[in-house]
Amino acid sequence: MQRMIETIRSVLGRTRDREIGRGPVALAPLVTEALALVATRLAGRALVLRSEVPPDLPPVPGDVAALRQVLINLLANAIDATEPPGTIVVGAGVLSPNGRGPHLEITVRDSGHGMPEDEIRRVFEPFYTTKAPGRGTGLGLAIVDHVVRAHGGQVVVESSPGRGTTMHVRLPLEA
Repeated sequence: MQRMIETIRSVLGRTRDREIGRGPVALAPLVTEALALVATRLAGRALVLRSEVPPDLPPVPGDVAALRQVLINLLANAIDATEPPGTIVVGAGVLSPNGRGPHLEITVRDSGHGMPEDEIRRVFEPFYTTKAPGRGTGLGLAIVDHVVRAHGGQVVVESSPGRGTTMHVRLPLEA
């Protein structure tokens, strides 16, 4: 087990140093693709996946494969956290936080069980998971946080028990 942990930490360390691509990424098609990729996890479950991403958003400079992985990881967590009947909504918009340059904010909101403050503080730690044994590695949100930071952005968690969770991914629109 310890060797596996060291190997995974090594892989995360190498990806941390990898230069990410900086092409223009159109968000609406990326969200559509990510939703299609996770839709198979909904078979037979009364969960609704919905995109509320405007088609006319400016492209974000970034690595399309890495940003796709961010969306897939966030959607997979939302699906796992939401008991049927439930809803998961992906939204996006442009904002200008605290006088800094414009950012694109992507939100993944679920109607799941939510998290208390002590869990929220730990969600980005590698190998931390609240899922049952065999259901998760505890790497999904660590990877999300790593990729978003590599893009110069940040992830903000909004959650409370019984009220669902919203993950806010904020990415700078200027590279």
